[in-house]
Amino acid sequence: MSLEGGKGLELLGSVEEKFTLVSDFNEPTNDCQKDKCFISKGYDATTHFETTVDDVLDMYTRITGK
Repeated sequence: MSLEGGKGLELLGSVEEKFTLVSDFNEPTNDCQKDKCFISKGYDATTHFETTVDDVLDMYTRITGK
């Protein structure tokens, strides 16, 4: 049982089948001011779009300088 969901899964009791997905999180390494190639970070489905909005705002700042 994973530590992240352990307590919640214990509350469920007997679980027939559990699916766990682990994926890489990617982040750009280029110098966007130099090459003018603005790349967003990878998206994490558990963020409820909070970090996605932060990434878009960060990209806007990098692109416009504002």
